[in-house]
Amino acid sequence: MDTTRAAVARAAFTAGAVLGNDMSGFREPGYLPAAADAGASVVATHIRLAPGVPDPDPQYDDLVTDVHAALSELARRAADHGLGPGRVVLDPGLDLGKTWQQSVHLLAAMNRFTDLGHPLLLGASNKIFLGRLLGLGIDERAAASVAAAAIGVLRGCRVVRVHDVRGARHAVDLAAAVLRSDRSGPDTATGEGPAAATPPRAARPAPVPPPALAEADEGGPRMPDAVESHRDTSAGRIRSRAVGERGEGVPEVVVVQGMAVADYLMPAVAELGRWTRAHLVELPGFAGSGEPTRSLDVAGYGAVVAEWLEQARLGPVVLIGHSSGTQVAARAAVQAQARGLELVGVVLASPTVAPIARPLPRLVVRWQLDGRHEPPGLTESHVREWRRAGLRALVHLVRVHLRDRIEEAVPALRAPVLVLRGAQDRLTTTEWARGLAESARYGRYREVPGAHSFLWGDPAVWSDPVRELARERIPDTPATGAEERRDREDGPAG
Repeated sequence: MDTTRAAVARAAFTAGAVLGNDMSGFREPGYLPAAADAGASVVATHIRLAPGVPDPDPQYDDLVTDVHAALSELARRAADHGLGPGRVVLDPGLDLGKTWQQSVHLLAAMNRFTDLGHPLLLGASNKIFLGRLLGLGIDERAAASVAAAAIGVLRGCRVVRVHDVRGARHAVDLAAAVLRSDRSGPDTATGEGPAAATPPRAARPAPVPPPALAEADEGGPRMPDAVESHRDTSAGRIRSRAVGERGEGVPEVVVVQGMAVADYLMPAVAELGRWTRAHLVELPGFAGSGEPTRSLDVAGYGAVVAEWLEQARLGPVVLIGHSSGTQVAARAAVQAQARGLELVGVVLASPTVAPIARPLPRLVVRWQLDGRHEPPGLTESHVREWRRAGLRALVHLVRVHLRDRIEEAVPALRAPVLVLRGAQDRLTTTEWARGLAESARYGRYREVPGAHSFLWGDPAVWSDPVRELARERIPDTPATGAEERRDREDGPAG
């Protein structure tokens, strides 16, 4: 959402906007409080004068030093309102109060701003400085804009604003591969001849370097950077965040958010992103997704996730849910089978709702007991997303999950099922979770250290078990997914 007006920003954030771009440098004092109240993020842009005020001869004592100091001050102001590094993106403001020569100099010096500890945004696409430098009209700057995006990534930028999305994506992927190879040697560049239309592929089993870290939650793991996408479904717009890269012959992983919250899963998703491309999918009405177009129960949420999978065209996937997300993932897996999608496996981490946590009063008591064993910072990480959802939506979500029985969905799954449970989880029992695994056609059970949200304390703990499942191929199983769809399309023999 682009605006310099605090009132417009507040209205947009209330309507569901998650990122506000204010090219004025927060000149209206209500802008930052509006973002903070809504749990949104902001782009802090350097500009000498107010937008629209002519600045034909901008003068700086030292261009890079002056812009650095100004961005540092904008970040400090945002922090005063509770907006930490992961919620503030810095934009040095090419073309904004700069000559074309100064903009070129800033592009070359982007790495000088990385010490501020915030993601950097490059807004170079179709900018005036490209036209002045290269003598190009506005309709002739596509190639130069793509080149600028690659240069920005090589200079430390993590966000790029573009017009030619496809071209810029290729350039950014190439620049990222160069950076990885430069840091870790030629194996991480994956020079195995990837298809021109896809990101570089990691053909070797060695893990790729971990994603860059953007924000440290007090008392908890650090938040990774991720590629954010939005897809429109029949039940509303869904946000997803992806980490890592697709590997040759390695299925991608799709993780379904928990009880109205998603951020706490990102460090664990990033661990999966060390060996494949991992996606965190957020349900309509929660986290960063749009409002739902209709009321949904657990089966409805599962259908929406299956619809997202069909649209995303990821090929073979491992589908994962954590906590209440296991119920949605199980229903989504059933729906995915019906749609002919190819599931390599289903992971149910800390599945719910066990009989000991039904009905609601028991759930509340069990949740409180479990909280005594959870690591610091977990509840604090949830508060922003709970506020965003609102009390009515939270109550609805709890009710539909209490009515749902995951025990009914798991036996219908044809893909291998892995049930993970924290040894100190007070929301379930070993007997119930093990029985859930045994009810699957190809199920297994594994206990790991920790409580219900064991991933918060040790984000890497599920990586190896999930990777083992991703490698597994069950022989002599009934046709599933893509094979079943081909059978239907081919029709009966004879």
